[in-house]
Amino acid sequence: MSTFNGIVREIPNISIDRFDGFNLRSTVFFLSHCHADHMQGLFTNNFLAHLKKDNVFLYCSDLSYHILMNTPIKEVKESVKIVSFLMETIIEVLPSEHYSQPQNITVTAIPAGHCPGSIMFMFEGVCGRILYTGDIRIMEGDIKKMKQLLNCDGSAKSIETLYLDTTFLDTSYEYFPPRKNSAESLCKLISDWISQSSEHYVHIVTAAKHGSEYLFVEIFKSLKIKVHVNFDHFILYQNIPEVEPAITASSGLSQVHACGVQGEPCRFLEGKKKQGLVRTIKPSAMWFRNRQKSDDTVIESRERISFKVAYSCHSSLSELADIIEFLQPKKIVPCVIPPNANKNDFKIFLRSFHQSLKQERSLLCEMKNREEISRSEFKRLQSEEQPCNRNKPEVNKNASSPPHKTSRFNT
Repeated sequence: MSTFNGIVREIPNISIDRFDGFNLRSTVFFLSHCHADHMQGLFTNNFLAHLKKDNVFLYCSDLSYHILMNTPIKEVKESVKIVSFLMETIIEVLPSEHYSQPQNITVTAIPAGHCPGSIMFMFEGVCGRILYTGDIRIMEGDIKKMKQLLNCDGSAKSIETLYLDTTFLDTSYEYFPPRKNSAESLCKLISDWISQSSEHYVHIVTAAKHGSEYLFVEIFKSLKIKVHVNFDHFILYQNIPEVEPAITASSGLSQVHACGVQGEPCRFLEGKKKQGLVRTIKPSAMWFRNRQKSDDTVIESRERISFKVAYSCHSSLSELADIIEFLQPKKIVPCVIPPNANKNDFKIFLRSFHQSLKQERSLLCEMKNREEISRSEFKRLQSEEQPCNRNKPEVNKNASSPPHKTSRFNT
């Protein structure tokens, strides 16, 4: 759950993923993805009126744009613009009554891996280079493959400030299985159950309103079964080409359901559930604290009717460490304060975590430099010894011992 207030201090007059309160002073807005906790204030009359003003714009991905066109935002669609993955976008940030200096910034969209349409924003200008991640799930090693973040020699571009998704910046969540593994476990649980008869059903209890789209697509690919979702979600997913074929609004046409409210299934499943014909599966990361790579991705209830599957659309601690180690930002701003965490304590932990990664990298660089120096010194010594070997004096075969040879490797 995002706790970011929308303000990027380095760039006056822009706001990201918040559209209320003092954000209404901004003249340029950005939306990283269409999940409720990143859309606060987006559909209010105050924001819609603000967006109707001259030279006030909202920027988002192509997919988010199509989703927004089924919301009140369509009333001001002329003020909604798309940022492309294929090219940089130069945006003029006009003055406001609170900050009078105009400026141009270059904006680059980068895939965030969180959900369909989710993107990171990289800003470049007089502010330096700022990266806002929004919500992310980036596997270890993948950050090094994102060309938008790389110099020509493959090294990371320098980042002044990293606004980071810190949902699972917690030592209890060091590792999550790849989503592909989670989807395979889920599909097996579904297949084993519904293969018993056409009257056996599965109810997938999603952890949030959105975020399970990847699972729906994988279920359809693997089992050729559409997932029943409620009508509001069905309308939303009609605008997402990769998800649309995998869902249905007709409850009677599928044995797999991700519908209902607050964990309860739709009416169609209520009677089936009483008969013991419904298997419940909860994909979530919250139940999988302190897990190792070798641990199972499934937790089974005693009754064998309810299961939990390790699944996350946010990066784990080790994945976040990989991102920070590669980018080496000068400063990190947390976008999420974990539940039940004290804000000040968490910021202290983040600073300590960042510093420890810096020290670890510094140590590794020092060891690498020493290794390079040792290798260079060894080659130099070899080159010094080679001409000496060519001019070596003849050894007196009658001598009791060979003449002494000088070398700094001798002890």
